[in-house]
Amino acid sequence: NSRIEFNKVDFADLLVLDIGSHLIDVAGINYIFSSLPLERQGLEFLFKGRQYYAYINRYAFKKAYFANQYRQFSEKDSSEDIFDYLLDIDDKQAAIISDSQITHTDLLLSKVPNYSIDFLKYNPNEIVLSVGTDSDGFLVLNDTYYPGWMVSVDGKEERIYRANMAFRAVFLK
Repeated sequence: NSRIEFNKVDFADLLVLDIGSHLIDVAGINYIFSSLPLERQGLEFLFKGRQYYAYINRYAFKKAYFANQYRQFSEKDSSEDIFDYLLDIDDKQAAIISDSQITHTDLLLSKVPNYSIDFLKYNPNEIVLSVGTDSDGFLVLNDTYYPGWMVSVDGKEERIYRANMAFRAVFLK
């Protein structure tokens, strides 16, 4: 027989994230609730509840954005290298793509892309967007990368890439 133990862990022990970290922005975290008052550039106080303070993060990346710059990582790269690069993403037109099979090597463009993204449908099983862009790049969707999703562009099935460690992306031409 196996001995199984479940132990309660305080949530504070599970996640210690520096509120000043740029990772909060890259992850698209719009709202932050804290038991303590916070001060950070881009963080706007909304209201105080009975046991918490509520803030909106004005620097958060959008739910979807278009990246015409990227850096490629694979499973062989260290987590430290990947997180260091994530901390450097500040122009909201770059992404890290975790895949060793990428063939889109010409995406180091300096010009800021013109693009528009409209959500036509967003529910737990289907997301439909209308995207217009003047350059090649990755549409990054700040939703969890998870097996079981498929993506099509104009009716043609395309590949889903892991972007920024935890999210989804599709290459657009």
